Amino acid sequence: MRAAGRLCKLLRAAGLLALAAWMPGPAAAQEFRDWTLERDGGTCIVSTRVLLRSTGTLLAAVSLSARGTEGALMAVEVPVGASLRDRVGYVHGPGAPERALEWQFCNPETCLAVADLDAAELRALKRGNQITVGFRPLPSSQVLAAPVSLMGLTRAWDALRACDGG
Repeated sequence: MRAAGRLCKLLRAAGLLALAAWMPGPAAAQEFRDWTLERDGGTCIVSTRVLLRSTGTLLAAVSLSARGTEGALMAVEVPVGASLRDRVGYVHGPGAPERALEWQFCNPETCLAVADLDAAELRALKRGNQITVGFRPLPSSQVLAAPVSLMGLTRAWDALRACDGG
């Protein structure tokens, strides 16, 4: 039963992330520096996107949704074609340990990976300035390291908790 509940949460977060990526802009969105709180009915997520400056192409989209009273579910979306044999993960800085995410599925445009974050991991994100998301965009390519700003995440997370009633 616990696995089924986790799968439902994963699919909910994946669906919200995919919806946010394809909609022109959610009607109920609130900006917090580099992070956006998005509301879809009774569900709230915070997200940020990293785009290639020259073309506006998505490099990575990161979203967080509440899990329990203190944790979070992190979803990372990258362009389709990413090497699924290799890990996707993030680090807080040079020399920091990598936090791996699990690939879930791909659609015609993107691939999604997720991880459950405990309270300590969430605190570290809220206290940080940046993480680097790394993945292989193609099986034969070098690892692509996409810097993801954490500026505004704490305020966005606080708004998410209020939105979720937590």
